[in-house]
Amino acid sequence: MKKTAIITGATGALGSVMVKYFLRHNYKVAGIARDETTLKSLGAGNLPDYLPVAADVTVEKEVEAAFIKTVNKFGPIDVLVHCAGGFRAGRLVRDMDMVEWDLMMDLNLKSAFLCGKYAMQSMMKQKSGKIITISALAVKNPGPKKAAYLASKAGLVTLTKALAAEGKNDNIQVNAVAPSIIRTPANEQAMPQADFTEWVEPEKIAETVLFLCSDHANRISGTIIEMPGKV
Repeated sequence: MKKTAIITGATGALGSVMVKYFLRHNYKVAGIARDETTLKSLGAGNLPDYLPVAADVTVEKEVEAAFIKTVNKFGPIDVLVHCAGGFRAGRLVRDMDMVEWDLMMDLNLKSAFLCGKYAMQSMMKQKSGKIITISALAVKNPGPKKAAYLASKAGLVTLTKALAAEGKNDNIQVNAVAPSIIRTPANEQAMPQADFTEWVEPEKIAETVLFLCSDHANRISGTIIEMPGKV
């Protein structure tokens, strides 16, 4: 029997790869993002097993509606892969305004809280589930001009561990993947002088997440899987 996965940030460079990988590995997939047109194109060839759901994951009513729509279509939720997030940097804390701070907290932390909340509600009913969040390796050694981004990603690590503790008695495993720079077209364009071979490919992250969602990882929870790329 096919399991059901919700993947947020499904139209992004990482999320779109996740959608394709999970469909390829026999999951029913609900892809959540704001861009409905791009969402629909992701499921080409897998229409019976793919549900595009247009929603803003920083708005609770929209998150709740997206989870209800998924359950009504595919049944109970087995997996949540929370790829939604964002990056903004370039200013020291002394120069930062509330717009930048709130944006990073909303995109990276509030969204994870809301999606984690409704995933846990569904998973606790069936006494099983997997939740994977995407943090950042840079939270281990914060540098300047990234405080809002790194604080939100560090908060995501703590939220992940708290969810793992709350899901322990209901057979729900919750883990985070913390890559270094992800090799995406946008990152390559932003840093053209960098050595791209040292970055982490989205496909490698997807493979790691698929393992964490498998029965082989039933004893892994509350962990942060570091993916530094080339070592």
